[in-house]
Amino acid sequence: AKRGLIAGLAQLMIIYALGASWLTAWYAFVGGINFLQAIITATVTGVMPFIPWDIAKLCLAIPLSRLTVITSYALLRRLSSSASSKVNNA
Repeated sequence: AKRGLIAGLAQLMIIYALGASWLTAWYAFVGGINFLQAIITATVTGVMPFIPWDIAKLCLAIPLSRLTVITSYALLRRLSSSASSKVNNA
């Protein structure tokens, strides 16, 4: 769970950095505001509103992904044992 959280946070930081960079450039060049104000505006409007929801999604995704893997392996074991018993009975 710890590795998943670290990996998820690293992915979010990359996504936020790319999105904020794009938004900063747009505010600076199209919006015509100075670069420092563009960085602040991009961070406030393009990053900060999404942080709580992305953290919540990440906290839900980690246990759900573990549950999915465990369930998938159990299903595969059941299907595999069912298939092998049919082959042995034939």
